[in-house]
Amino acid sequence: MWRTLVTRYEIEDSAKLLLLRLALDCFDEMTVARRLLRRDGPVIPGRFGDLRSHPAATAERRARGGFVDALVRLNIDLKVIEKPPVANRHVAEKKKAATAENVVLLDRFISKGRK
Repeated sequence: MWRTLVTRYEIEDSAKLLLLRLALDCFDEMTVARRLLRRDGPVIPGRFGDLRSHPAATAERRARGGFVDALVRLNIDLKVIEKPPVANRHVAEKKKAATAENVVLLDRFISKGRK
């Protein structure tokens, strides 16, 4: 992605190269956080059995904001950065299973509150 953006947008200025590096660091952090969210789901059990937001959700949101902000400052068209398609059906099945597990955990949490 680095070479594509540097070439397409003719980024040569050291300040702009630094900003691009920061943007791509944010992109990497966002990718890691998304993987964690796909694996664990958006909520996780707290230490007392209650459900809480996954810390990776906050990290993903902040990294996404930093990524987009840096690209906007560089006048880079966000349409250039495309998400690759899911190539493996197995990944989609895991995502559905993780979502179903989170629904079960959420139901348990809600039912505890009604007692």
